[in-house]
Amino acid sequence: MNRVDIHVEKVGFHSDTVIVRIDGPLDTVASYNFQEKMERLLQSGVCKFVVNLEHLEYISSAGIGIFPGLSQDLKQKNGGLVFANVSPKIVKLFEMIGLTTIFPIRGTTEEALKEFLPDES
Repeated sequence: MNRVDIHVEKVGFHSDTVIVRIDGPLDTVASYNFQEKMERLLQSGVCKFVVNLEHLEYISSAGIGIFPGLSQDLKQKNGGLVFANVSPKIVKLFEMIGLTTIFPIRGTTEEALKEFLPDES
């Protein structure tokens, strides 16, 4: 069984913005860990997430299910989430289940960050 690594990188001086990179499969067990990590970040004041899926190997229904619930929490905090580096296969899946109507998808993490920090580049 492959293990998933979830990397969190702060963005400059913006304490409310992070890049989260998922390396490996986001299966049921990993989804639980990912959700806990996201909730801890929210509690610490982070409300703007760029989720880099460049190294995502697989996403289960449990993994997908985290994001709609997260959307409500982010709206309450005037935050948001943008996906970056999403493979065409995952984009198609996200489109089929309607995630692309909730969260934007950008080609790179730099483009995704512009959703939150439009004056910087």
